[in-house]
Amino acid sequence: MTRDDKRRFIRSLTSSISRDLCAKVPQMPPEWDGHELRKLLAIAFAHQVFDGEMGSGRSKRVRNFENERITRNL
Repeated sequence: MTRDDKRRFIRSLTSSISRDLCAKVPQMPPEWDGHELRKLLAIAFAHQVFDGEMGSGRSKRVRNFENERITRNL
């Protein structure tokens, strides 16, 4: 994936999640603030994780991903 492809993917994913959650604002309790909304966002992003290859904490790909994420301070 090129750098531009990565940027497009990130923008597309975040835009999609943003649109979906903004459409659900009328259904949200009025007392929800940043705490609940952060949790809702985290859940929405977690649902986008591919549970097959990347979901297993035992896979080599997940170990490599975690190592790169920590090493590069991502």
